Amino acid sequence: TYSEKQDAYKKASPIYHIDPKDPPVFLYHGANDWIVEYEQMTAFEEKLKKAGVKVESHTVSTIGHVAVF
Repeated sequence: TYSEKQDAYKKASPIYHIDPKDPPVFLYHGANDWIVEYEQMTAFEEKLKKAGVKVESHTVSTIGHVAVF
């Protein structure tokens, strides 16, 4: 769990590796995604913006985790 292995979770998550020198990022999220919560995308987007990284996001209301129509 996160409480037991915080260091491992942080090493695996891109939100902890943001650098102002990162290239622009495009985030694409399905509103029906049950694997990655919408809040994870918005938190990542906000941290990128705070670091000065150009970011654009788009949410599609008709898909889940995989963009298959």
